[in-house]
Amino acid sequence: VRSFASRLPPFLRTLSSHLRSPALADMTLIAEGVEFPCHRLLLCSASEFWAKAFEADQAGDATALSALIRGYTGTLEANARVPCMAHPAAAVEQVLRIMYFESTTFEVLHEDHRRTLPVISLAVEWLLRDVIEDCRTFVQKHVTDVDIVNRILERLGVSDLSTPMRETCFQRARFLREEQAAAAAVASTSRRGRDLQAPYHELTPLAVTGLGRGPRQDGARWPMGG
Repeated sequence: VRSFASRLPPFLRTLSSHLRSPALADMTLIAEGVEFPCHRLLLCSASEFWAKAFEADQAGDATALSALIRGYTGTLEANARVPCMAHPAAAVEQVLRIMYFESTTFEVLHEDHRRTLPVISLAVEWLLRDVIEDCRTFVQKHVTDVDIVNRILERLGVSDLSTPMRETCFQRARFLREEQAAAAAVASTSRRGRDLQAPYHELTPLAVTGLGRGPRQDGARWPMGG
């Protein structure tokens, strides 16, 4: 029986060590002026997007290549410098961490939940199906800020790949809103209960107002019928 289990951990450690290293890099991605040395073999192995881009480049199909990589008119020959015009540098860095096995998708998103939108957006463009699914699971189980979920819904484009993520966000946003409403209702009920149970002189001014007169300045009770 063939087994590669013993070889995999040292291989992944070596692979991740090449992240950010120009040694053996044969391509550079550029986002917001930040340069990321990369390895074409890894990109095309991990990403259907980059596999298609390299295939178009090998076939000399400049039109297809330009359609894939917006704003790029060059080739993907060795040492090519390729812009990532539609994505922030931080998103490119985090997705490369995942692709180079430096971190898992969960680790990257857990460090900062606000990374979810830029990471999922780049993962959809680069056709990183496992990363997309990991992002969806992370939102479903771990994101508790409804603003983050709403931002994903507002800005994530509609496509076959993004549809499951959008559906998860709809469900998560509804759950979080219902949870917030329930918590507010419990807090309001608890405040009313405390006012009803408190001695007269301990009632809040708002509660006392409802009884017709404010509390005495000396803290004593008003005489009955007075």
